[in-house]
Amino acid sequence: MKQIITIIAGFLLFVACSHDDQEDTDDHVDRAVLVYMAGDNDLSSYINYDIKEMMAGSRELDKHQKLVLFVDKRGQRSYLLEVAKGDTTRLQTFGSDLKSSDASVLQMAMEQVVQRYPCNSYGLVLWGHADGWIYKDNEQAAQARRAYGLTTSGGKTWMNIPDMAKALAVVPKLEFIFADCCDFQSVESAYELRDVTNYIMASPAEIPGEGAPYSTLVPTMFSKSETFYQQMADAYYAQVMYGWRVPLSVIRTSAMEALAAATKKALASFVPSLPDSRYPDVNGLIYYFDKTLIDMNDFMMRHAATDEYEAWKQVFDKADNAAVAYKKFAYPWQANHVTFGDFTASEERYGGVSMYVPMDASKYSSDIRDVIDIQNKNIHKMAWYQAAGLADLGW
Repeated sequence: MKQIITIIAGFLLFVACSHDDQEDTDDHVDRAVLVYMAGDNDLSSYINYDIKEMMAGSRELDKHQKLVLFVDKRGQRSYLLEVAKGDTTRLQTFGSDLKSSDASVLQMAMEQVVQRYPCNSYGLVLWGHADGWIYKDNEQAAQARRAYGLTTSGGKTWMNIPDMAKALAVVPKLEFIFADCCDFQSVESAYELRDVTNYIMASPAEIPGEGAPYSTLVPTMFSKSETFYQQMADAYYAQVMYGWRVPLSVIRTSAMEALAAATKKALASFVPSLPDSRYPDVNGLIYYFDKTLIDMNDFMMRHAATDEYEAWKQVFDKADNAAVAYKKFAYPWQANHVTFGDFTASEERYGGVSMYVPMDASKYSSDIRDVIDIQNKNIHKMAWYQAAGLADLGW
């Protein structure tokens, strides 16, 4: 009898060991995340600091979770880096200093991740400078404003959001884009990117140069929870820089078409009756960086009739499948370490998403007048302009 028991025990031990060996050799990937570090600019000195934070955060990842960095650092050749278990592995050093502001470079980096780590779930972190949807046509405009990924070596260049969308359209749809850069959470950018990602996590406002707390944020990027985006936003929000927090929101891109339709209807209900050549009053509204980035909810709350606003609000952030899936309110925040003083924010007014509202440039100071003139024209180039009915209003 003892011999039989011994044989059975040995068999069970063999099966258990075989199962363990199978798990150890299983090399499938659950999710791969690319951190695209566009640092050929005045943020270059922050790169090593953030990589160390990512190394710390990677200690909580397992072998089925891949964190890859594309690094474009000032004065160095660009390279691809894998971060795992608190260490880094150089995957590739490119033959030249690639311009991270070139959308084709973003496409190449994302394709590298897809080819190296086939899986059903990808994420993208946009690290660097940004300025909402702002569209650039020339070098002069780039000196003051930028869309994403400012590169300074060899002349200032940048990446417009429509070009970003085209670059990402060739890879599998992303689970998320997390923008660790200023002013990215604009409705215009979100609408442009609606077909290439499920969620966009970003701030509509300026953020400190130190950026996100990657030591605690990295593990949340690989969460299997349906509400992983809340964990990511909460991890970022928990960090306090210079004694202030960053306002954040999460956009559910599947609702962007519905939000465009609701916005079109709401705008049509009040813009035609506005005085002063159809230009709405934006004074005293919440804005981010300057008055070309107006809080969308605050704008609609002021101008739309109560019933129209409530209908729009359902699509914006009240319904279960609303466009704004999650948001974190923070006020007062700071721009260039100076607190805003010409508006008062509240959770009721705060929407966490900016919107461009065409304005009469002649009524503003010279430092912003030229910017408004340019953006009154450039908004026509964004898909949101047609979808949300701005074109129908003569804007």
